[in-house]
Amino acid sequence: FFSQSLLCNDSIVACYVACDQAVSCLSSTLHFYAATDSLLRCTGKQACALTRVEVLHSDSTFSMLCDGESACFGAEIVLQNVPNAIIECTLPFTCQGLLVNATDSPNATLICYDENACQDLQFSSNSDNVNFWF
Repeated sequence: FFSQSLLCNDSIVACYVACDQAVSCLSSTLHFYAATDSLLRCTGKQACALTRVEVLHSDSTFSMLCDGESACFGAEIVLQNVPNAIIECTLPFTCQGLLVNATDSPNATLICYDENACQDLQFSSNSDNVNFWF
C-alpha cells in the first residue's frame, strides 16, 4: 500500500503488517491504536522508507524489524503510551535518518546490528529506561 494509510485498532487482537516487497509501504502512514501486540516488518528495499508509524495506547508490545536495503530510511516512529517497544535495524543504512519520538513509553529499545545501520538517527524520549544496542 504505497503512499496509503492503514489502521490497526482495538478491534484487532494482534496486528501484523509485512512490508516485504520493494517500496511496498513507502511514504505510507501506519496507525497502531490500542492493539494488543503489533509487529511491523520492513524487509523489502525501501519498504518503509519515509513512512510515518504511530503507535498509540498499546496494551502490550510493539515490534518493528527493518531488514532490507534502506528499509526504514527517513521513517518517523511515534510511540505514545506504549509499555514495550523494540525497533531492530540490521543492515548498513537500514535506519538512516530514522526519527523516533517515545512519549510515556517506559521500555523502548533500539538495536542496531551494524555500525552504520542507524546513521543520523534521532531518538527522543521522556523516559529514563530507554535502551540502545549498537
